[in-house]
Amino acid sequence: MIAGKILKIWNSSPHEWISGLRRRLRGEKGWEWAYSLPGILVSRKHLNPTYLIDRWYRYWRVLERQSPYEHRDRFKFEGRSVLEVGCGPLLGWGPFILFRGAARFMFIEPWFRPDVLWSDEIEDLYLRPLYTELTANFGSELSPQRFCQLINDRSDPFGDAEGSADIILSNSVLEHIPREELPDLLQQCRAACSDDAVFIHAVDFGDHKGSDKGFGTMYDEPNRPRSNLNLLRKPEIEDCLVQAGFSVDRSVVYRRAHASPSHPDWNNYTMEDLQARVVLFVGRVNGGSCV
Repeated sequence: MIAGKILKIWNSSPHEWISGLRRRLRGEKGWEWAYSLPGILVSRKHLNPTYLIDRWYRYWRVLERQSPYEHRDRFKFEGRSVLEVGCGPLLGWGPFILFRGAARFMFIEPWFRPDVLWSDEIEDLYLRPLYTELTANFGSELSPQRFCQLINDRSDPFGDAEGSADIILSNSVLEHIPREELPDLLQQCRAACSDDAVFIHAVDFGDHKGSDKGFGTMYDEPNRPRSNLNLLRKPEIEDCLVQAGFSVDRSVVYRRAHASPSHPDWNNYTMEDLQARVVLFVGRVNGGSCV
């Protein structure tokens, strides 16, 4: 199953990623450090209780900076089933989504470790502060214990969950899926959708290196997948989504970076597409056109 090959990369070098993935696909042990408890405890990003809450609303400010999205109401979590692709070690948006009333959170994360999520350290350093932050923002009659129980009861790996997905999310994941596997993944997501399902995918097209968050030497070299990046650009992600049976209603460039391509492999792209570093894709199942 393609979902079993998907990996959300947080703290890995290209060498570690490719060797670790090969071991994982062969069913071997190894390269678990990134999602190990010690690895997570030194990550400010993973343990920041405001990180993903702020990002969710920031994405929507960007998506709607010119006009409201007409299907925004379908992204209300209450009573909905949500699928997150590449949720990471602490279930990504899942706890936030369930706190906001989702009926079910499904996830694709082959390296998820329940023993890490439910460790005393993660409960003290992440889940309880997250509960406090959510309660301060939205109010709740849930106790901290009931919040943790809710996460445990309503979260399931994608292959084990029953029912269909009303909302599909991913955050800097699609750029890591091998080119030949991305269409299958998106088709599996589409097959799991309810009739009125919607999606939002944030894709980082940068080189994921250094502190400048740009493209590095990417455009000076051939357009061939490297280490953990498929090097697809904005038009190709749109095409993959449409071919899988989704309608891309908006693809909004959130962040741009300087691009001066010198290799001819990149000549078929517009400069606008080459400069698009982070793009937010939002849409729904079936029909429609990209705007």
